[in-house]
Amino acid sequence: MWRSPKLASGERAVMAVYVDDMYLTSPDKEFVEEFRSKLHVLAPHKSLGELSYALGCEFEWSPTGNSVTIACKRKITELLHRSSMESARPATTPLIPGSKLADDLLTKTVTNYDEITQYRSAVGTLLYIMRAARPDLCHAAWYLACGMT
Repeated sequence: MWRSPKLASGERAVMAVYVDDMYLTSPDKEFVEEFRSKLHVLAPHKSLGELSYALGCEFEWSPTGNSVTIACKRKITELLHRSSMESARPATTPLIPGSKLADDLLTKTVTNYDEITQYRSAVGTLLYIMRAARPDLCHAAWYLACGMT
C-alpha cells in the first residue's frame, strides 16, 4: 500500500492525477499554496478551488474538513434516464435475493447489436458507480456482468 509522505507539520498531503487533471489536498493550506506556486513555474495552471465534482462523482466535505462523502447521484440519474427507468421505485436491496443468472439473463439469446451495446454500457456505468462510491452494489454489478457475452 502506498502512503503519502508526511509534511514538516506531521500532516499528510494527497495528490491524485487523472489525464490532465490534478487534485491536491492537505490540511496544511500553506503547503498547498507553496506546492502550487512551484508547480506553476514548471506547468502554468489554474486552480478551480475546492473539489466538488470530478470524474462523475460529487464530493461533499464535512464542516471541519476532516472527511469527505463521495456520491454519484448525477451518474445514477443519467443511467436511469438512458435505461428509461426514471420512474422506477427504489429498492432496499440492489438485487432480489435468490435470483438465478440462468433464469433471469440466459433465457433468450439477444442478437440485436444495439441492445447488447446498451446493456454493456449500463453494466459498465454500474461497475464505475460501484467502484467510485457504492460498494454495496458489488454483487449486483458482478451478477449483471455475468450476463454479458
